Amino acid sequence: MLQRMAAGRVTGKSLAFGAPHLLKAIQLLEETKYVSRGMMAEELHLGEGSTRTLLGRLGEQNIADSIRSGAYLTEEGGRFARKIQDVMPGECGLPHSPLPGGESSHAVMLRGCAGSVRSGVEQRDYAVMYGAGGAMTLVYKGGRYTFPDGRDAAFPGGAIQGALSGLGPIDGDVLIIAAAGDSFTSEMAAKNSGLLTVQNGTPRMRRR
Repeated sequence: MLQRMAAGRVTGKSLAFGAPHLLKAIQLLEETKYVSRGMMAEELHLGEGSTRTLLGRLGEQNIADSIRSGAYLTEEGGRFARKIQDVMPGECGLPHSPLPGGESSHAVMLRGCAGSVRSGVEQRDYAVMYGAGGAMTLVYKGGRYTFPDGRDAAFPGGAIQGALSGLGPIDGDVLIIAAAGDSFTSEMAAKNSGLLTVQNGTPRMRRR
């Protein structure tokens, strides 16, 4: 649904936002009861007009509505947010980047999506679409992270390991880490890779 909402044009111009911006907007609305348009624009790095359009798209799907106090999630929006949480149960910025491609990294956890990953090249390409300089895809199996080809993955420093363990991985989960020059870009890149991995995954995943 998020990809469809981000498709199309407005008055002949391409939209300035994509599915990752919509996802971040829903997460922000879930965390904060009312969100002003100015706060939303600042958090999403968008102009006022683009933010108005984004909120309009959410409103068209009955995910969000607005009153004088700000935008808020509808009941339908709350249910949709919980569905996202079911398949993307956790994400976090990392204290330093464990891979080349940028000084900032962001990790997204996908629940039970190991069957949707082949070599990890697709996930890297999805991240690059939103400005990542590099990306890493790992599968959680047998209590440890491995690369898609089965090799063990090791992270330098306890800070990164601590951040990732806080995501609560279970067998069959997928971890995507995107690296970029700043924290917002790495977050958007990781979100895009996660969303497209779920959308373009196995038939079982697409029916969820």
